[in-house]
Amino acid sequence: MQDFFAPFFGGLILCGILAGVISTIDSQILVIASIITDDFYRRWVNCEASSAVLLQVFRISIICVAIFSGLVAIYLTGSVYELVWYAWTGLGCSFGPLVLLSLFSKSVNKYGAFVGILFGGLFAAFWKPFESFFFTREIIPAMIPGFFGGILLILLVSMFTEKNYRYEK
Repeated sequence: MQDFFAPFFGGLILCGILAGVISTIDSQILVIASIITDDFYRRWVNCEASSAVLLQVFRISIICVAIFSGLVAIYLTGSVYELVWYAWTGLGCSFGPLVLLSLFSKSVNKYGAFVGILFGGLFAAFWKPFESFFFTREIIPAMIPGFFGGILLILLVSMFTEKNYRYEK
C-alpha cells in the first residue's frame, strides 16, 4: 500500500476497510444472537418466555458468540483464502443439499431439513482435524462427503418422519 498511496491516504483506506469489517462482524453477531434467542430458545426451550428472559438470553448469546468468534479468529490462523474456503465449505455442506433437494424432491420435510443443516455445519467444522487421520495419501475436501452425507441424511430423516408428522386433510 505504501507504494501506491501517501501514508495519510493509505491510513484512510485502511480505516475504511477496518470500519467495513467491524460493521459486518457486529451485524453478524447480532443476527446469530437473534436466531439463537428467537428461533431456538423461544421456539424449543421456553415458548412462553417473557421479554426480560428473552433479553437475557439475547445478551448471553452475544457474549457466547463473541467469545466463540474470538477463539476461531485466534486459533484458525491462516490466509484469508483458507478462512473464506472454510466458511464456504460450511455453507455448502449445510445448505447446498437442502436447496437442491427442496427444488427437486417433494418428500423433504422440516425434520430432514434441520438434521441436514446441522449435519452439514458440524461435518464441515470437524472434518479438518480428522481428514489426515483417516486419509494419509489423498486429501478429501469436506465439501464432497459433507454434501453427499447431507443429501443422504435429509432423505432418510424425511422418509422416517414422513408418516408421523405429515399434514393430511
